[in-house]
Amino acid sequence: MIKKSIIFFVIVFVSFFIYQKKFKNTNLEIWDLVPAKSVMIIEINDPLDKWNKFSSSVNEDQFRDFRKLIDKNISELNSFLNDKLNILVDNNNLIVSVSKTSKEDFDLLFTSNSKNLDFQYVLKKAKDSLSFDITTRDFNDEKIYDFSDGTNFFSVVVLNNFISVSKNTLLIEDVIRTSQNKNLSFKNINEDLFNQVMVQNDFGNIFLNFSELSNSFENHKYLFDQLPKSTFFDLNLNENNFYLSGFSNISEEYESSVKIEDNQMMRILPNNTVVFNNSIKTNQKNEKYEVGRLSFLSNYSNVTNKIIIFKKTDNSIIELIKNEVDEKDKINKIKNDSIYPMLRDLEYDHKNLYVFEEEKYLFISSEYNSLKEYIESKNNGDYWRKDLNFSKFLSILNRNQNKNILINFKEFLKNYPLISNTFSKEVDMLSIQLSDVNNKYYTTLNFNSNSTEYDQVNNNILSFNADNNLILKPHIFLSHVNNLPQVIINDENNFVYHLDNKLKEIWRDSIDSEIISEIFTIDYYNNRKKQILFATKNKVYCYDRLGNILPGFPINNPHPSGYIEDINVIDYDNSKRYRISISSENKAFLIDKYGKNLKGWDPLIMEDRIIQAPKHFRLNGKDYILISLENGKVYLKNRRGFDYDGFPVKLDNNISEEIYIDLSQNFRNSNLIALDNLGITYFVGLDGKIKKQNQIFRRSRNSNFKMLIDPRKRSYHILSVDENVIYNNEKTMNFKNNRDYDYQFYNFGDGDSFTIITDPINKKSYTFDTNFNTKFKNISNQNRISILKSKGVYSLYTTFNNTISVIEIKN
Repeated sequence: MIKKSIIFFVIVFVSFFIYQKKFKNTNLEIWDLVPAKSVMIIEINDPLDKWNKFSSSVNEDQFRDFRKLIDKNISELNSFLNDKLNILVDNNNLIVSVSKTSKEDFDLLFTSNSKNLDFQYVLKKAKDSLSFDITTRDFNDEKIYDFSDGTNFFSVVVLNNFISVSKNTLLIEDVIRTSQNKNLSFKNINEDLFNQVMVQNDFGNIFLNFSELSNSFENHKYLFDQLPKSTFFDLNLNENNFYLSGFSNISEEYESSVKIEDNQMMRILPNNTVVFNNSIKTNQKNEKYEVGRLSFLSNYSNVTNKIIIFKKTDNSIIELIKNEVDEKDKINKIKNDSIYPMLRDLEYDHKNLYVFEEEKYLFISSEYNSLKEYIESKNNGDYWRKDLNFSKFLSILNRNQNKNILINFKEFLKNYPLISNTFSKEVDMLSIQLSDVNNKYYTTLNFNSNSTEYDQVNNNILSFNADNNLILKPHIFLSHVNNLPQVIINDENNFVYHLDNKLKEIWRDSIDSEIISEIFTIDYYNNRKKQILFATKNKVYCYDRLGNILPGFPINNPHPSGYIEDINVIDYDNSKRYRISISSENKAFLIDKYGKNLKGWDPLIMEDRIIQAPKHFRLNGKDYILISLENGKVYLKNRRGFDYDGFPVKLDNNISEEIYIDLSQNFRNSNLIALDNLGITYFVGLDGKIKKQNQIFRRSRNSNFKMLIDPRKRSYHILSVDENVIYNNEKTMNFKNNRDYDYQFYNFGDGDSFTIITDPINKKSYTFDTNFNTKFKNISNQNRISILKSKGVYSLYTTFNNTISVIEIKN
């Protein structure tokens, strides 16, 4: 009897559970499937019609690439559905949610009503026509369909009359969990947002979950602390600028504040601003004051300057005790501790603070140089408002707001490359403004397109435009006619140009491929007239000053199965009977100026790859030829290719940097200075003995070491390069490094030496002296720089796209 009773109750319980589950599923709404952890949600009714209206409302250039991408996806989806896409989406609701699924990834989840969709037809179409493999699996008593064709993968679940699709199966599992637990749904947690008045005929509704979104912007968390936890927006278009507007949810942390009367503080922002935000605050004396926080790019390095701006008021809320630091610029060090609590409230907690005071504002920073750079921009009138696009954008912003956030989106996203996508790349500026209305924030988000953006080059004294993008450092030599500078450049379509001292074209010629070597000047005929000689990966070229190629040139690569990697020119005793040394993989060649292979070098086969072409030097009437290999072996040979006594020398580790030849008056005091890949410097005598070795400070196992040799070969400089730091002689500098940066070193004597770091992607060059003080203002430039100095004036030869320019800077 007891056993029967137990069975009865089990049957009743299971029946009730099945009924409840079925009843729950039949009462599902589309928002019951949207996870609470979504960072952004887009809700669109009749999405295809709205997209067509959106596309026709913008001008041709706005979000061009983004619209092409969406149109392509729509076309592919329509083809997949056998031209039935309009049937699915007409008068239907689509919700697209974005979720962070790992430290580096965001994924999309699409949810829509499936009542118009024959899912069995979709399965058959995917399997038969599109060759998808379809598998099913159960998760929390629901069936998940996984589609894969070897390249593409996406998961699908159908719950009641709704279908959810994502390329990340974890999000489909989230949908199922959310459908079974309302505490996991975005709408349930943010119910207040759905009680607001929503515009019916806009392009759609967007919900932003700022509390979740802040986890993806760790360097700017202070911005999200200014924002409500979540906000809904209506999407609209006004005068080619897009704006989102709507209300936030009611927050316990909400604090009504005084509104900013105008946007005057935005008018003093420098033109290299990245982020700015301002609001009205209250101090301990209950005095109101406007405060802004500014981040702007340095003109002298690739760091970002940070400044707090206080608007001065009649009640003098900030009492500062000043100790003059710079009489000219009026920068003072703050010694009054009362300012620190105010700054901590702004999440700007620093011990050493400096202040610059002007008529309306106080500018405070923990870095003296940040204020110096702001003052420089101010004195030069380099304000952001002078940019036409920004000026137009500024004019559409609301006044009388409680909080403003302004973002130079293109520069901002450089801090977060993983977030970059087709849409974000086309956004130029973005603003977020909050105004309190009935204990809630009315939030407006504006953004515009940068499709019409163009690059600007420095104002220069001289310039020349090649036909194509320039890919070579400008090579400078002095003319034998008038001793004035001449320039050789190379473009991406393999044209070589010879320019005079005014950057006027003398001649141009087409070569087989790009120049891979240094450009040498020789006196081929021994008549005190100069010719230029260089190599591509296949040939060695030599031209006279009128652009005529010399007899016997170009000389073909003596290693027919490989490529030329480097060349050097050798003139043993200044007799003008030149030899050309060539390296190709592990082979060294020596040819005369007529292209004939020389005995002992036809080729000289080494055991590992050669770092640079064999290099010649002469000491006390004796000729030496230096060869260094990647495996750390260093050879010193005579003219016939035989080793000198004591060589080769085997260093402890592999090498990849050029060896510096330090010649003295005699054999004993002359050295070869080598740097291995682990940061050990070796001083090797010409007798093959290692005199000493030094370990450069190695900050991490990924430290990268650079041996930088001055173009005149008179000195060298060593750097240790990490991801975020450059180190030299017990001095460090914060600098965001990239392995593809170009590093150069110039030494003009009398302590005038400096390093140049060029970022070819962002097309900027930065200059620092050996103490890491900035030498010149940041330069728009994409290849290595060439520099001349005469009478205290530096002439910098720079390249930007297809333009070579000369910038003159007084010492």
